[in-house]
Amino acid sequence: VYTTNLVKGAPLRVTKRHLENGVAQAIICNSGNANTCNANGVEIAEGMSQLTGKLLNIQPEDVVVASTGVIGQPMTLDPIAAGLPELVKGLSDKGGLDAARGQYIGIVDSDDLIAPDMYEKLYRALTEAGCAMAGCNARCINEQDQKVERTVSAALCGRQDALELFRDVFQNGGMYGMLCWNKLIDARLFEGLRFDTTLLYGDDCNILHKIYDGQQIICLPDELYFYRERAGSLTAAAFRPRMLDDLTVYKMWYDYLLARPGREDLAQWALARYWQVFYIFYVHARQQGELDEAAQNAFAAHLPVLRRLKRAIRNCPHIAKGEKLRAMLFCQNPELVYRAAKAWGDFTERRKGARHA
Repeated sequence: VYTTNLVKGAPLRVTKRHLENGVAQAIICNSGNANTCNANGVEIAEGMSQLTGKLLNIQPEDVVVASTGVIGQPMTLDPIAAGLPELVKGLSDKGGLDAARGQYIGIVDSDDLIAPDMYEKLYRALTEAGCAMAGCNARCINEQDQKVERTVSAALCGRQDALELFRDVFQNGGMYGMLCWNKLIDARLFEGLRFDTTLLYGDDCNILHKIYDGQQIICLPDELYFYRERAGSLTAAAFRPRMLDDLTVYKMWYDYLLARPGREDLAQWALARYWQVFYIFYVHARQQGELDEAAQNAFAAHLPVLRRLKRAIRNCPHIAKGEKLRAMLFCQNPELVYRAAKAWGDFTERRKGARHA
């Protein structure tokens, strides 16, 4: 749905035409003039696309246009042409936080949905509780906007130590604590911090430990955020080498927590989760077949880090003795450990089958 209004402005008509092929690489917006009910409206909207496409070195047809403001007022391209070069110069994969204004920051994935009153509820909750942030539960939806069974829920609701949200992440693989898009956060906590966008996975959570540290969060039981699952998306895909970015994030959390007074136990849980995720990734990769060159290189890059943690893993109170032995052997020969585990699993399945025969 573009609009329910019978009168459609030139920017909307141009945008609909540009989106017919399902491709868009840039959005150009202006305020003050809606470019609606103007004789040359389409010409202006197309001109905005052409100016933007030229500066970004993309096709004008891959630019969509949005204008808001006074209706029926003549418009020229002069202010657009004057302002665009500075806008393009400021483009950055970290530009969202740089451009953010206001006392609080909320982050929404462009493919997801939120309840109309989500931020109102989160704002009311954090101000009443005197916290720097508030979070809500989330429900997954499919491509038809239908709710599915998978949810993202806080282990505990109410006011709590924000950094302790990671305990559920490390112990149970919970997602709540490692998400930024189900929360409203005091903008001051982002000062001097920017997400590491060189990570394809974990790019939206790699500074949360620093934002959480020393802060309280109020967690609501309401499902107010709706995360869309799509076939073939990053989160739904089978193993990809870039998924090992998660190991970088878990190791970073372990190092950070280990250095924080009073967070030693949480750090040990982070280490346990780091090893668990490492081994799971290797198993998933091998279940798809022999490792290709990209996967081999990815694991080879992370193995030295794992080997440096051998002593810490041996001493970790949250890793069982059998898993510690597996980790030590894995450090020496990952493929041998995988083959032995697979052979034992296959043998166990055959024995079960024989019993039921």
